[in-house]
Amino acid sequence: MSPLLPYRLARTRNRTSRATLEGDTVVIRLAGGMPAAQEHRHIEILLKRMAKVQARNQKKILIDPFRVILSGETILDVPVLDTAKRRFLVAWGNSLSGRLRGGIWFVKKPTDISEKTFHRFLWRLISISERGAMEQKVREINRSIFGFDISKTGLRFMKVRWGSCSPKGIINLNTALLFLPEEILDYIIFHELSHLKHPNHSPYFWNEVAVAMPDFRERMKQLKKYRLPQF
Repeated sequence: MSPLLPYRLARTRNRTSRATLEGDTVVIRLAGGMPAAQEHRHIEILLKRMAKVQARNQKKILIDPFRVILSGETILDVPVLDTAKRRFLVAWGNSLSGRLRGGIWFVKKPTDISEKTFHRFLWRLISISERGAMEQKVREINRSIFGFDISKTGLRFMKVRWGSCSPKGIINLNTALLFLPEEILDYIIFHELSHLKHPNHSPYFWNEVAVAMPDFRERMKQLKKYRLPQF
């Protein structure tokens, strides 16, 4: 079999096989207890499926504000909620570090760091500095529209999900939402807040969203034009 995409194989004890994309590599987690011929067939099916997923993703807009830094630039201004821009200044250092002073991230980058590790670190920094503003926005929307009890709002980069809501009233949002149009960000916030009343995607849940945001379907459609970086 000639693979359609580069892939990495892991055998598991799961009952079903699944595949995910990590960058340009397909990670295949095979179900346990299969004979070799069946494994071969599963790999072939999953690779073809992921090739179609990747082809669709390539047509979407990549959310990757840090690409210029990864390419060697040392100064970057990114848009955020509470200020016009958040500046990153990058210099070489003995160890990886980030310090926020005067609204500017001063980042030290060692020469031997991998792009993947540095990329993840930059997303973590922007999550730290913008969490307060995002939490304030969520609370303002909740207070004016829903009136639910919220424990806290988290902000972090997620490879797949745009947001989540726990039964304890914890809202988690993907940091990548900072770089999308505000109407899309608002839709995700409305979506997750609605889960505080309906922890599923039942008709009652979608009715809750529709009452609060009548044009939510158009915003969902716009969201599908974007894709998250994989690293």
